[in-house]
Amino acid sequence: MNIMKTEMAYWQKFDVDVVMGALKAHINQRQEYRESYTRGIMRNMQEKKNGKKSALNYSISKSQKAKQSIADNFAATPRDLDFLVE
Repeated sequence: MNIMKTEMAYWQKFDVDVVMGALKAHINQRQEYRESYTRGIMRNMQEKKNGKKSALNYSISKSQKAKQSIADNFAATPRDLDFLVE
């Protein structure tokens, strides 16, 4: 239960639409990846939304930039994800 509280506290640093978008992206593209993948998506989406680097992010390598480009392309593609919302 402590892990869940820690994760939820981290997620509260982000806008609701960013968290929902990151969860939807993770579920639709990379279900086999660990939960840290969702954190990365949230950081990247929040940065893009804010138009600047977040204090939550560290230096970005070339491979991370490529992943962000993929995430940006994914975010730009419309999807029917209403099934995730109860």
